[in-house]
Amino acid sequence: MILRFADNDKLTDLINNLAKAWNCSPYEINCGQCEEFAYAVLDENDALKVRFHDMEDVCTEQFARADNDLPGHVWIVCDGRHYDAECPGGVNNWEELPIFKKFFGKQQ
Repeated sequence: MILRFADNDKLTDLINNLAKAWNCSPYEINCGQCEEFAYAVLDENDALKVRFHDMEDVCTEQFARADNDLPGHVWIVCDGRHYDAECPGGVNNWEELPIFKKFFGKQQ
């Protein structure tokens, strides 16, 4: 799903507000509810009639490498930045999302 134009601060606010209403911590959202949360962000975005440049949901399988068993995860990519419940401000590289930083840290 690709949506168009607005600024990323609005996306950060949308993620923060939705996470607060979720009744659990962002970490808990990312431990089993990440797909539902990502789709809720997209749904809320549609309801607000806000459009972001190149916004889409992505999942681990799109980034998996043959040499590792990445944790399953679904998150939002908008204008080349990666967002999830634990990272509402976004990061430039999906490997910087907390769920993956923890995973790669355990592998070393």
